Amino acid sequence: MDDVHLRGRNFLKLLDFSHDEIFHLLDIATDLKIKSKKGVWPGELERKKIAYVSREVSALTKVSFEVACADLGIELICVEPDAYGRGEKERVLETARVFNRLFDGIVYCGFRQEIVEELATASGLPAWNGFSKEFHPTQMLADLLTIQEHFGYLEGVKLTFLGDGKSRICNSLIAVCAKMGMHLTICTGEEYFPDLSWVESCSKRFGGTISLTTDPEEGTNGADVLYSDLGAYTEKAGEEEEKKRRGLFPYRVTQELMENAQEEAVFMHCLSPSPIPEEGTESLLCSREVLESGHSIVFDQAENRMHAIKALLYAALQDGEEEE
Repeated sequence: MDDVHLRGRNFLKLLDFSHDEIFHLLDIATDLKIKSKKGVWPGELERKKIAYVSREVSALTKVSFEVACADLGIELICVEPDAYGRGEKERVLETARVFNRLFDGIVYCGFRQEIVEELATASGLPAWNGFSKEFHPTQMLADLLTIQEHFGYLEGVKLTFLGDGKSRICNSLIAVCAKMGMHLTICTGEEYFPDLSWVESCSKRFGGTISLTTDPEEGTNGADVLYSDLGAYTEKAGEEEEKKRRGLFPYRVTQELMENAQEEAVFMHCLSPSPIPEEGTESLLCSREVLESGHSIVFDQAENRMHAIKALLYAALQDGEEEE
């Protein structure tokens, strides 16, 4: 894909990129991952400076950017949200313009998607959406990398999502699976179905197969990937939390559901701050047996967040006229 050039491009949502561009990013991620295992680090980005602005804590996202930047010789500078402006929108946009004079790029995490888009335009710098309220594009690139590594291809892969269909992970999977020719089944209670207009829009735009079901056995039958996410869930005692626990518990991934999928099926989860099963406890995500089984590739997934982010930074900031 020698004709693909991504220097200076924003990465705000994966839908902004063509098939060739997505596969080009995956190729860069794979190449950089192989080189990092050999202790080979690109040197073109030394002395670059990136601002990291977050309004929602995500330890995995932050450390993934930190390690990716360290490997590339980039200095990542964390900016307190107060310094960026929590108040009037005009002040926030003005600060983005000031950052144009100080940094080579900006990472935004936890903002509304609309604000991320406006901030990226105002700054005039390459901008990366670590995650927004609505979407999680860096996770999606990592997921595609992980699935491609495991199966050797993306098109035709059958992925079943179990959990909160209104979460940013599910919103993102709806778009990405449709775009990449994957078959997506969303398995959850009707109360947690995603926005049906979003499902219809992505299906019509890309022609992907997206189905919804409330039956876990039906939803997981023949699947290649079982993917679990709870969205904005906490284990604090409260009526809403207990309601969500009751509503989503039937959709936790168990060994029985894994056995209902393809023999070589894998389990994925983005390791967001959701309850992980401890000895003697039952998690809403999955059983301990599934998490520790050979089906689980969640830690490959977590590592690949860093490699995917590294590819995004390298593609947008490298000093040559085209990626090597």
